[in-house]
Amino acid sequence: MKFPLILALSLFGGFSFFVMLQVKGDVLQLHSAKKSLIKDQRDMRENLKVSQAEFAFLSRPERLRMFAKQTGMEEIEPKQILPVPQNYMIGDALEGVE
Repeated sequence: MKFPLILALSLFGGFSFFVMLQVKGDVLQLHSAKKSLIKDQRDMRENLKVSQAEFAFLSRPERLRMFAKQTGMEEIEPKQILPVPQNYMIGDALEGVE
């Protein structure tokens, strides 16, 4: 009577150990993916900040006024500068252009 009980407990223990190793591997893989996504998110936020700073610098009215004078264009008024929507994508402006 002891042998079947010991066998059953041994099989259950072995199966549990195998399942635990599988779960541990999956958790480590998910943890690695999470770190990668956090790094990507941090990089994207930094790129966004740089792009916003570049846009702010390039679209200053005094800079545009100087550029207009150098190229012979008429001077523009600051009210003629339209804000770019937050969800604006360059590809959207190129749709239908061949």
